[in-house]
Amino acid sequence: MILSRVEPRYYISLLVMGWGFAVTFAGFCTSFGGLMTARLFVGIFEAGMFPGCLFLIGSWYRRHQLLTRMAWFMVSNDIAGTISGLLGAGLGSLDGTGGYSGWSWIFFIEGAMTCSAAILAFFFIEPFPHKATFLKPEEKAWLLRQLEADSQQNNTKHEKMTAKGALHSLKDWKVLTGGVLYLAVCVTAYSISVFTPTILTTFGWGSLKSNLLTAPIRIASGIVSVLVGIASDKVKRRGPFCIFGYLFSIMGLLLVMLLKNGNLRYMGLYFSAIGIYICQPLVVAWCVNQVVGNVKRGTVTAFSVSCGQIGGIISALVFPKKDGPYYVPGISVCIAFQVVGIIAAVNMWICCRWENKQRDMGKRDHLRELPEEEVNNLGEKHPDFRYTT
Repeated sequence: MILSRVEPRYYISLLVMGWGFAVTFAGFCTSFGGLMTARLFVGIFEAGMFPGCLFLIGSWYRRHQLLTRMAWFMVSNDIAGTISGLLGAGLGSLDGTGGYSGWSWIFFIEGAMTCSAAILAFFFIEPFPHKATFLKPEEKAWLLRQLEADSQQNNTKHEKMTAKGALHSLKDWKVLTGGVLYLAVCVTAYSISVFTPTILTTFGWGSLKSNLLTAPIRIASGIVSVLVGIASDKVKRRGPFCIFGYLFSIMGLLLVMLLKNGNLRYMGLYFSAIGIYICQPLVVAWCVNQVVGNVKRGTVTAFSVSCGQIGGIISALVFPKKDGPYYVPGISVCIAFQVVGIIAAVNMWICCRWENKQRDMGKRDHLRELPEEEVNNLGEKHPDFRYTT
């Protein structure tokens, strides 16, 4: 709701600067309470950035141009995770320098980098399309026409989000499905991100080697995520790719849980990461594709990401060290959530295909007889609109 009223560069750069400071000052903490307070502020500032960026990206592109862009955005998270892992391995050697522990130096350096990124964001992030400053008037008019034609909605570009509108949007089953799909993704995604080094140490590899070996997994999953995004946009399909991603990830998790050979289990981590990072941008783009208007797009993005944070909490609870080296309970929970994700994806796919066929047969054409203003405000209920399957 704030982002629909404030220029994106102010909103996003302020959030990034806020958590950059919080991370930096976490390095000075000398007690558990102080560290938890710093982490609380990191969470508060981070919470609005991710859905805000996705919402901004979604406002600039047509529905079947969107996934590739979201995949690139989320790949940047993989790149950051790779750099963070390598920095963590290297900065640990600074232990004792200046009287600070190695973990403090990790917070100092990464916090300073985040603050620098906030400054760059302020100067480079563009506003929403109808306020774009780098486009010529004729280019802006062309872009807005393309976006309007893509959504069959002619008056949403200035629409501001309200609590009432967001609550109304939550009654839409497609918005709720987005939350289920992203929750199913994030239980495994957070588990892979946080616990991969821990799992690797159970293979008999040292802590440094385990941290370094997380980098290739992230790189591979990022590359595949972008390639699948390009393919999905090209064929204008989401459902089959989403279901494949879940299944591929489940296969990888089974290898990690059931096999004893370290190299094969490491391959399983590749499969599970690749599969789940195929799904991560895909489920957000898919659900955004199914709705029209800033209010619903903003709601489905924020709701999905919020549900994903619950996945982070779940993943933190189901991988206790005592369950190593095979972590059967934790991996079983991840697989169970992905099965739920498959069920939700199949439901979305079938229901949207059925509704598209109804419209192809003209069974929604009676809506064209409504007054012109109401027809223009039908959003995804417009007879010409086709859901992405």
